[in-house]
Amino acid sequence: MKLSKKLEKFSHLQLLFGFSLFYVFCLYDNVSGVLYPVFLTGMLMMYQCLMEQAGRSIKKDSKLYMLAILLLGISTFLTGNFIIIWCNKLAVWVLFGILLLHDGYEDQKWTVFRYVGGLWELAMMTLAHLFTVFPELAKSRRVWKEQAGAGEKKQNGKLIYVILGILVGVTLLCLILPLLISADAVFDQMLGGAFDWVVRVLSRIILPTKLLLMTLMFLWGLMFFFGIYSAVKNRKPQTEEKDLRTQEPVLAITVLAVIGVVYLLFCMVQISYLFTGGFTLPAEYSYAGFARQGFFQLLFVSGLNLMLVLVTLSFFRENTALKIMLTFLSACTYILIISSACRMFLYIQAYQLTRLRVLVLFALLVLAVLFAGVIRSIYQERFPMIHYSVAVVAVLYLVLSFSHMDAWIASYNIAHDQTSYLYELSTDASGPMLKAVKEGTAEVEMTRAYFSMNKYQAEAHSGMRKFNVSEFLFGLRCKEYFCGNTGAPLE
Repeated sequence: MKLSKKLEKFSHLQLLFGFSLFYVFCLYDNVSGVLYPVFLTGMLMMYQCLMEQAGRSIKKDSKLYMLAILLLGISTFLTGNFIIIWCNKLAVWVLFGILLLHDGYEDQKWTVFRYVGGLWELAMMTLAHLFTVFPELAKSRRVWKEQAGAGEKKQNGKLIYVILGILVGVTLLCLILPLLISADAVFDQMLGGAFDWVVRVLSRIILPTKLLLMTLMFLWGLMFFFGIYSAVKNRKPQTEEKDLRTQEPVLAITVLAVIGVVYLLFCMVQISYLFTGGFTLPAEYSYAGFARQGFFQLLFVSGLNLMLVLVTLSFFRENTALKIMLTFLSACTYILIISSACRMFLYIQAYQLTRLRVLVLFALLVLAVLFAGVIRSIYQERFPMIHYSVAVVAVLYLVLSFSHMDAWIASYNIAHDQTSYLYELSTDASGPMLKAVKEGTAEVEMTRAYFSMNKYQAEAHSGMRKFNVSEFLFGLRCKEYFCGNTGAPLE
């Protein structure tokens, strides 16, 4: 049975109201717990339900976007690296936006820039509809009152008064009971202990600050998800995609020829000095110093080249000479990517791994694979570059997200006697760190700092709602570190 059939008695407002409560339950004070993938599952089910109620179908390949979103949620639940956690959350909303556009439009011929514009338009429409949920709720309440019978109105009216009376009575008791308890010792023995227990329970569960934050979170969830619903419902009708490739190709050829001369000279230097070492460097440079600089600049230029090629393909008329120039620029970019990667590897050999250096290598890998699609799109007009790009970035990022890079950063650095950076790593690195302690290959002060700093973080995220695999395993290894036979000082 389809989901919409099971929930057809509920309106979209009721579904969004219930889902906002579910959102608060899953994510209140919970950044990376087990309920995050549960929340994403519920969000995708809600999306499917609303689409079915609206009589719209979800495309078959949209399930791949949904799978990627769920995998990002699982990755968040498995890691303690907050860089990966927040990148996962950003990637989830980008993929969800792409999913909305993909199901709402025929996007086969869309360019990268058309998709970016579509995401921006979707975001702006969502913001514009944030506060429209309140007039909608008021309108729904008026309709409900008009449809309700007189007897039912009377019964519901009495029920409201009963609930209101209970709330007022409990509030007054919170004021009266402490006074009566303090006024009579016998009454204190009868009810004082029970009252203190109730106060302790309420202070843990329903603190005014927590209640306020949960209320605000619920209101934000209701506004945000209704904003998305309204933006999708009121989306602009699709217009015929115009061919924007109207610009004179001679202009692009001239620009590419000018910068191509510089790229050719630079690539010759890379091949001569970095790859083969055949030429003599200036006196003030060592080979290691030459090789260990410039990787960030080359990464930036490679990304700029990617944008330049995409702009040219999107706005300039087809031309054989232009295709040759774009192919030459792409080939030069590959040399820049290889040069930047070689420099980074040499830098890592000298100064070991950090998260930033891993992310640079990841960005270079993504650019290299993206340029393979760019080269194909130069010669194949109908190549789906946007879908290729989303697939490449999603798959490669999922590999990075699941890889627990802090763990192999720790393993690499310990193996190369570089431990000064390790105390900054997340709970993902606890396995290699404990192994190094047992083998006596890690500094005592650094190791203790690592386990002590992450211990407080893991304890702050305790509880079933916030259960995280990385922090759970860290807790076991932390106990073994402080209490086991590892040579570490006992607490």
